[in-house]
Amino acid sequence: MRNILLDTNAFLWWVTNYSKLSAEAKIIISNPQNDIFFSIVSAWEIVIKAQICKLLLPETPDVYIPSRIAYYGFQILPIEMIDVSHILLL
Repeated sequence: MRNILLDTNAFLWWVTNYSKLSAEAKIIISNPQNDIFFSIVSAWEIVIKAQICKLLLPETPDVYIPSRIAYYGFQILPIEMIDVSHILLL
């Protein structure tokens, strides 16, 4: 069992079955033994790109993102202030 964090592109490529996603990534994401996480930061990025028309979605982001997360059984990785503090300490 592995914990996998999808970046924004990997998430979008997975939910659209885009060919840029590698075969290895497809195997890892589709493995039911792995826990697949989606960062709230990626949701933020998708919303911003949709708002400035750099990303076209079939639905509004507030519907599209949660529906795809639920459909694929991904887990949301939240960000807390303590997480930001750890980055500042590096």
